Formats: sequence, C-alpha cells, structure tokens
Amino acid sequence: MSQHHNPIPQQPSMNIAAIVGFVLSLLGFNIVAVIVGAVGLSQIKKRGQRGRGFAIAAIVIGAIACVGVVLSIILQMNAGV
Repeated sequence: MSQHHNPIPQQPSMNIAAIVGFVLSLLGFNIVAVIVGAVGLSQIKKRGQRGRGFAIAAIVIGAIACVGVVLSIILQMNAGV
C-alpha cells in the first residue's frame, strides 16, 4: 500500500522591511518609514515576497504625514507674521 503525500504549498515569505516600515509610519517616524517601505517594496519585487500592501501603506502614510508636518509649519510661520 503506497501512501501519496500531498506537499503543502508554501507561501512566499513576508518581507520584514515592509512590516517595519508600516509600524514606523504608525509610530510617527515618517521619513524613515517612507525609506524603509520603499526598500521593502523593492525587495518584494525582486524576491517575490508578500507584504506589498504594508510597504505601500508605509510609504503613503509616511508621505502624507510628512506633507502635513510641512504644511503645519508653514501655517504656523504665517500666523506669527
């Protein structure tokens, strides 16, 4: 009696840089989050890993927060004049 072993298909690994970038964006380290998210996105494309959504979210959240900080500084400077 022969047994047939069905191999369990393995999912690609999760990209750590994408997750780290996402967490950094939530913690307010926006410029670093954009950079780490971009590195993660590049690695995902090259390695075929998972985590594209986390990398994109890190870039978007970090970039929007950076723009918000710059706008806030500009508005505060103009209000003081």
